[in-house]
Amino acid sequence: MENQQSFNNVKTPNQQETESTISIRDIVFLVINNWYWFALSLFVCMLVAGIMFKSKPIEYGYASTIMVRDNSSNMNYSPRNMDAILNSMAPDNGMHSLENEIYLLKSSSLMKSVVEKLELNKTCERDGFFSKVFYYKNAPLQLEIYNRNGYDSSMSISVHVMPLDMDKYEYQVGLLSGNARFSEPVALDENVSMMIDKTSFFTKRDVKAKFIVSEAAIVPISRSLAKKISVTRVDKNASVLSINYVDRNANR
Repeated sequence: MENQQSFNNVKTPNQQETESTISIRDIVFLVINNWYWFALSLFVCMLVAGIMFKSKPIEYGYASTIMVRDNSSNMNYSPRNMDAILNSMAPDNGMHSLENEIYLLKSSSLMKSVVEKLELNKTCERDGFFSKVFYYKNAPLQLEIYNRNGYDSSMSISVHVMPLDMDKYEYQVGLLSGNARFSEPVALDENVSMMIDKTSFFTKRDVKAKFIVSEAAIVPISRSLAKKISVTRVDKNASVLSINYVDRNANR
């Protein structure tokens, strides 16, 4: 009896093929009948990927090369005989000279001069649709700080500004907030006052937009920018250095 039941439970190859065909057919019809769910899933995935891509800040890189001349001896240098001079120099001297130049190019003292000349310690940014917009030399608003007596120069001032119309704006500095007019001094405390003014780039489209205007201390911002500069030797047999810098604003 047990042998007969076991024999009845055994499926022939034709039956297995029929069941397999029916299962695949069911899956195909299931997918076809619910195609809109698959399309919706694909659309959502593409939408999320697009938002993540747009929200990622764009960084711009700039690279340049310079030739270093060693004036440690009394020899006359010219671009024409530079290679011959470098070949005649001791390898250690050439290496130390280039290392010194790399150190100087990344030094905070040199970057301090750059920051002061280009006013890199003053920034303006605005909330964009996907990510922040960073300005340089084309900012709609500018911040000026006055009366620094007793003010800690190592601190940075960051002001959240929302223009209410073409004449007035709303501001917030830490816990201090209020309304003021453009080009009108605002006292932050007994030692520090600020003034926010419009520039020639300010338009009606900037009204009700949220801005952050900042002025950082020169020394800390110089050290921060110096870390972003990469200076490397192009070739061990050449006195050419490659300088690379990355920023979120192409003009800056």
